[in-house]
Amino acid sequence: MAKLRTRNEKLEARALKLDGELTDLRGNQENFAAQAKDLREMHEALEKAKKDLED
Repeated sequence: MAKLRTRNEKLEARALKLDGELTDLRGNQENFAAQAKDLREMHEALEKAKKDLED
């Protein structure tokens, strides 16, 4: 029974660690999405500015 308890504790600790990593990855994904949106907007503004300078 002690072996099962120890194994259960290890699995719970691993699950907690993986949950934390998942939370971090979700945060990274949100940051990446926001940065990609900003980059697209900047690229569009740059293209518009280039076009305006040509005219």
